[in-house]
Amino acid sequence: MAVTMYAQIQKDQRDQRIVEHIGLVKRIAWHLIVRLPSNVQVDDL
Repeated sequence: MAVTMYAQIQKDQRDQRIVEHIGLVKRIAWHLIVRLPSNVQVDDL
């Protein structure tokens, strides 16, 4: 039971960090895309 609760807390924290930093991740992806081959899309990053 404790392991299940711990796993859920970890997942919730991970999801929260993703939401908090999504803008930064997108910004970095757009900066990188100009240096990559044309067949690579932002969604691939």
